[in-house]
Amino acid sequence: MSPRVGATSRPRAVWTRSAVTAAAIMASLTAGTASSAPVPSYLQDASDVPPIASLGNVAALGVVALRERGLMRPAPLDWPTSGRFESYFGPRWGRQHNGIDVSNERGTAVRVAASGVVRFAGVDPPYAGYGTMVIVDHGAGVATRYAHLSATRARVGMRVTRGERIGAMGATGRVTGTHLHFEVLRDGVAVNPLRFLGAPPASISGDVEMP
Repeated sequence: MSPRVGATSRPRAVWTRSAVTAAAIMASLTAGTASSAPVPSYLQDASDVPPIASLGNVAALGVVALRERGLMRPAPLDWPTSGRFESYFGPRWGRQHNGIDVSNERGTAVRVAASGVVRFAGVDPPYAGYGTMVIVDHGAGVATRYAHLSATRARVGMRVTRGERIGAMGATGRVTGTHLHFEVLRDGVAVNPLRFLGAPPASISGDVEMP
């Protein structure tokens, strides 16, 4: 993939998910020592993604908490729905597109990408373009947004579990067709969801170029 225009260049180690396993990190944490193995990309600072965690504060959070938050998985977040992949994160039609889009029939299940607490559910007038949406807080500064829903069963303060159905795909808000708009927010700033998702499952069609 070509470097993004305008991306800030800075020295950093380049890690790959295959360079180290969750088991290796788990062993180092259990022993209370830092691992000499490379940190996987989803736990490593990148030019457009602030770090979720470093080995320095991972131990403080605790292994159980990390498992619960999904940070010890090869992919921290699950794909939230099924259908055809339509749009990437990044510049689109002359403006920034802050998430990814997956299209399917109205009513297709939308599931929470990781366990967390619902912080918003409904229509927010200043962000009416999102239509009916849900925002889930996963801790460690990470949240996910699910937009253009036809309906939602989520309520503010509700604790939801990874894979739990929280709504149905729709076409509310400013849309050109029925789809789910999915965002990942790090400290309130939208980042590329594909850096937090694993390879597309069989339920996702279309070509998806993973970063």
